[in-house]
Amino acid sequence: MGKISQATMKGKDKKRFQNVIGGLQDVLFEKGLDKNLEFEADLSGIDLVYKAGYNPKGFLRVLRMLKENEQKAEKKGSWFSTHPPLSDRIAKCEERLKNYPDAESLAVLQDRFMIYQKKMI
Repeated sequence: MGKISQATMKGKDKKRFQNVIGGLQDVLFEKGLDKNLEFEADLSGIDLVYKAGYNPKGFLRVLRMLKENEQKAEKKGSWFSTHPPLSDRIAKCEERLKNYPDAESLAVLQDRFMIYQKKMI
């Protein structure tokens, strides 16, 4: 989408857009955001999924899948280098899930998850 937007811009707007996108990339892939904000985002995501009626343990499955892939991933310039360690994120999420003892009874979209999992392999 960024490339499409950039292609339609001209002059100063195009340059501004390039600067904004470059700045975002620098923050996301080089400097990273505050680690506590990342943890907060994980925990808020779990809360939202639960409130929407889905089993929030699916988020843990995704984090564990990322953890498996982390060994073969390039660290520098990727979110593996800018986000908190996955083991820490998993531990915090497991702790939050204790607030939802009925999580197993909530909706799981296994087929949709498997489609995306295959794309990641």
